[in-house]
Amino acid sequence: MKAAKLIAAALLLYVSGVATGALAVRAFVQRRYFAPGMGPAVQLEWIKRAAHSVNLTDAKQARIDVLVKESQRHLRKLWEPIAPVAKAEAQLVYQRTLNELSSEEQVRFKAWLHETAKQRPGLANWLSHSTNAEVIHAPPNR
Repeated sequence: MKAAKLIAAALLLYVSGVATGALAVRAFVQRRYFAPGMGPAVQLEWIKRAAHSVNLTDAKQARIDVLVKESQRHLRKLWEPIAPVAKAEAQLVYQRTLNELSSEEQVRFKAWLHETAKQRPGLANWLSHSTNAEVIHAPPNR
């Protein structure tokens, strides 16, 4: 009888742990990949990577790649008229943020941007074209 209770308790702990883990992963994935601020270009790239990961036939993969490329072309056309305004707004927020920070905080802020840009080519491109060059050459955070 004690062994049965012990097995039941262990099974209950195991099942509750698996359920909690599954719910946590689900919440993370929903927040990470479908967050309100996530742009459509990022979503398209995510869809493309997901399709590649499920081992589709070459024909299906090619059709999905065509769909994604077509959508990317449409998004580029939609983005063209507002890109300069969006870039100017981002640059304005960057400058206003720097104005709010002390010189030490600015160094840490720029270093963080520099480190993040190494992992995200789009951010590196934005930093190099829309802000001053010192952001790219910020000293590492120590």
